[in-house]
Amino acid sequence: MRKVSMFIAGCFVFAMAISMFGQARNLDTIMKEIGPLWQGAAGAPALGSRGTAILDSATPDLAKVATDAGKLQGLFTEAAAEFTKLNLAEPAKMSTDIAAAAGDLAKQAKAGKLTDAKASKAAIGQCGACHMKYREADPAGGFKLKAQ
Repeated sequence: MRKVSMFIAGCFVFAMAISMFGQARNLDTIMKEIGPLWQGAAGAPALGSRGTAILDSATPDLAKVATDAGKLQGLFTEAAAEFTKLNLAEPAKMSTDIAAAAGDLAKQAKAGKLTDAKASKAAIGQCGACHMKYREADPAGGFKLKAQ
């Protein structure tokens, strides 16, 4: 009986360790989730920038705007935390500001009326400014943070 209890306790500790380790997400993973929401992917309607941007539509799908903006708020909040860990104050502030703008957009969409979709799109769409300043091509074919 004691061996069984010890085995169960060991499995529990192992499961908890895997669960906690799996929750840590790096900046690259977070950014790869932001891209498809904002820019669209594989013909999917984009919230903001490329292709058929939902916010540019005369009658935007408010449910999708609310859902996607809420996801963006969470992702940019995570990104701000990662930038803070890396001691990058300006990108952390930009991410915090974008998260606030996305949260505001989600509230507007849930209320059933976008008061100023262009202003929301401009506030959330500041990604390029940060990328130009803090991102560079990686020889492996991806991107990495510039050495500061």
